[in-house]
Amino acid sequence: MTEKGNRKATRKTPTIADEAAVLLRSARRCAFCYGLSGDTQEKKGQVAHVDHDPSNSLFENLVFLCLDHHDQYDSGTSQAKGLTRVEAQRYREMVHEYVDQLRRAGGPLSEAPAGRRSHTKPLPVSQFAYERRLSVYKAATKFLGKVYRDVTVEHQDLADYSTGIEEALFLFDEGTERYLRLLFEKAVRLRFLHGRMSGTKQIPPDERSRLSEEEAELLKWFIDQLSELRRRLHPFLQVR
Repeated sequence: MTEKGNRKATRKTPTIADEAAVLLRSARRCAFCYGLSGDTQEKKGQVAHVDHDPSNSLFENLVFLCLDHHDQYDSGTSQAKGLTRVEAQRYREMVHEYVDQLRRAGGPLSEAPAGRRSHTKPLPVSQFAYERRLSVYKAATKFLGKVYRDVTVEHQDLADYSTGIEEALFLFDEGTERYLRLLFEKAVRLRFLHGRMSGTKQIPPDERSRLSEEEAELLKWFIDQLSELRRRLHPFLQVR
């Protein structure tokens, strides 16, 4: 079988459920229209594959694009002017955040304001919601402060953080809730690495080098997370 035949054999179209999920999350707003020009209007379009791999039809790899941008994206080259996967992923996330905010605010999507910077405009929330969300934000900043100070976390720190964000699913959108859980998962890994490196059990030199490198990379990642946390939660902490 030829290489082209192999690609066709492995092609997997998105399931009806996944395709519907993409359409609902994006409200048929094109990721590139929104990310590049702030265009919030509903578009005629198609569900595209972020990594250009038609066999990878998981929800995380699907994005709604207008017909023009879909053509541009699928025919893109490695040139700098081409539409990139990084842009597709980021703009997809931005569209989802924007649509989620509008739905929480209770306004019709058809009345969404247009303009390049429309996605940065904060949507105010009630005082009650603000206080609940602020408590989650404080739990996350306290948790990150612990990592910065001690370069690891204890079991109790993980338990306190998990308790502090347990309402996140009901207070934020799905992307923000996943991010808060990601902080927990990364911290668990950091705790494991620290314990492995500082334990009494002998570690082979090559494994120690690998673990040390992973620990350093993870610490670098955590350094950037306070600003990332503020960026992600800022739209949710605007008092009405």
